[in-house]
Amino acid sequence: MKKVISLLLALATAVSVLAGCTETPGDTSADSTAGVTEPSPDTVTVTETEPETDTETETETETETEEDTETYFVPDEFTPVEDPDSFLIMPTLFSSHMVLQRDRKFYVWGRSNREGAIVRGTINGQVRYTTVQDGKWKLTFTPCPASAEPTEMLIEDECGNSALFEDVLFGDVWIINGQSNAELTLGQIVPKAGMPEFDDNEPIRILMQLGSTAMTYSGQQLKPQPELLSKMWQWKRASQSDMLASTALGFFFARHLAAQSGVPVGVISTAAASAMIQELMPKEIAEGFGFKAGSTALVAGYYNTLMHPFVGLQISGMIYFQGESESANNKSAKDYSKHVTAYFNELRARFGQDFPIYNVQLCSYTKASEGWLQYLRTLRVSQYTSYLQLDNCTLIPSYDLGPENGYADYMHSYKKEALAERIVKAVMAQQYGVGDANDCLSPEPVSAVLSADGKTVTVKFKNVGGGLTSTSGGASVAGFSIGTANKTKNCEAEIISADTVIVHAPDDAKTTMLAYAFENTVTEKNAQLYSSTGLPALAFMISPDAAQ
Repeated sequence: MKKVISLLLALATAVSVLAGCTETPGDTSADSTAGVTEPSPDTVTVTETEPETDTETETETETETEEDTETYFVPDEFTPVEDPDSFLIMPTLFSSHMVLQRDRKFYVWGRSNREGAIVRGTINGQVRYTTVQDGKWKLTFTPCPASAEPTEMLIEDECGNSALFEDVLFGDVWIINGQSNAELTLGQIVPKAGMPEFDDNEPIRILMQLGSTAMTYSGQQLKPQPELLSKMWQWKRASQSDMLASTALGFFFARHLAAQSGVPVGVISTAAASAMIQELMPKEIAEGFGFKAGSTALVAGYYNTLMHPFVGLQISGMIYFQGESESANNKSAKDYSKHVTAYFNELRARFGQDFPIYNVQLCSYTKASEGWLQYLRTLRVSQYTSYLQLDNCTLIPSYDLGPENGYADYMHSYKKEALAERIVKAVMAQQYGVGDANDCLSPEPVSAVLSADGKTVTVKFKNVGGGLTSTSGGASVAGFSIGTANKTKNCEAEIISADTVIVHAPDDAKTTMLAYAFENTVTEKNAQLYSSTGLPALAFMISPDAAQ
C-alpha cells in the first residue's frame, strides 16, 4: 500500500599457514588447526578480495532450500605437498562459532600466493574445489537447511595449508547498522534494564565490531577493506562475558527471533557511535550528494572498514538505527530521505541481494536533547518518506521507547529488548509467515481526504489489529496536526471506526499537510494512536486529497 501514498587489530585472520614453520603459534583453536600469521593493520593492502556476488536476488527469507543445479569443478587428484613458502589467507568473518545463511548457496573465499593451486573445502558432507586465480580463490557450496547441530568446515590447499572452523551453525544471518543506539552494548544498559540470563548453548551468535576502533584507522577508511580490522572480531557464543560486550539490540533480536522461529540466528554489528549517513554509505554515493567530510570518520570511512568486508556473504536482512546525527540540522534532516534511500539501494546492489530492511524510526530522547536535536521530528518524517519509496522495507516506530526525563544517558534508551521484540514481531509475520501484518505491524495511513469545506480530514489506516485505540481511554486521540510542511497546528481528532480517524482543522490553519506525532519529544500525551495489539502508529506527514 505504499504506492497509495507515494505513487575483516589485523585486517585478516590470515589463516596463513607456513608448512614446516618452527615458530610456536598462538592459540588458534577458534580458526585453524595450523599456525597463523597475521599481517599488521598498518601494512595491510587494500586490494579487494571478496567474491563476485550472485546475480540472483532474494526477496524474502527462504522457507525451503533452493534447488542447486550448478556443476562443480573436481580435480583429477588432490594430494597436498608441503610448500614452506606458501600461505592460505581467509578473512576473519569466517571463524569458529559462525552462522552461515541457510537455504542458499554460500561462498567461502580468501587469498593465496600460489597461483593455480587447488583449494578444497569440506562442510556437511559437501566437498568443493577451486583454484587460485590472480591471488584469490572462492568456493561455492550447495544450500544447507537450518540446523542448530554444530558442524565443522575444513579449508585446505595442495600446498599443505589448512584451516578448521568448529561449531558452525546454519541459520539466518542479520546485519545491524547505524550509530550508537545500534552499537550500544548489553553491558551498558544492564544497570537500568537488569541482567538477563545467559545460556552458552543458545543457538545465537554475534560478531561484534567497534566503531571506535574503525575511527582510529584513518588509512583503512580511505578504501574498501577486504578483511576485518581486528583479529578479535570473531563470532561469539552466547556467554555472559561475550554478550555483555555485544550490541544490546542485536542480542535481544537474535534471542527472541531464534526462540520464536526455531532457527539459529547470527548478528553482525557494523554500527558506529555518532556515525553520520555519509560515513556509512559508499564513497561514490556520498560524493554524488556533495558530501566532502564526515564527523567522526572520513566520508565512507565506516562503510569501507565495517561493512564492505561482508560483501559476498549471504544474509537474511538488516536492522538499521541511525539519524540522530542528522537531527541537529534542518537541511540534513530534510535531505535524509533521499540519502538513506540511496544508501539502502546501493547496499542491496553491492550484496547482490534484495534483503529486507527494518528501519527504526527514531525514539524520543527526553527534553534534555531538544537543545541540539532540534529537527528530530523532521528526521522522522524523512524516515517515513524513505519508507514509502522503498520496497521490502519496514519502518519500526520507537518514539514511545525512549528513556524517561532525568535519565542520565538520555541519548541511549535502555529499552532495547522491547524494541527488539517489536522488530521480531514484524520479521516473524513478514519473513516466516507467523502472524498477520495487520496485527504485527504499526498502523499507517492508506488515505487522507480533506472535506469540501476544508474543516476535516478523514484518515484511513491499515495494520490496526482488531481496531484503532487511543491511550486517552476514549475515542479522542491527540497527536494530529494540520498546516504546512514547516509549521503545523495541533488538532482535535477522534476514532470513528476500527480503521478511521477524523481530524478537525483549526479555522486559521492552512491545510496543505497532515502530520502525526510531529514532535521532537513524543509522549503519551501528544501521540495517543495505537493498534489493538499495542503498536504505536508511525510518525508521518502527508498531503491529504481533496474530496471528490
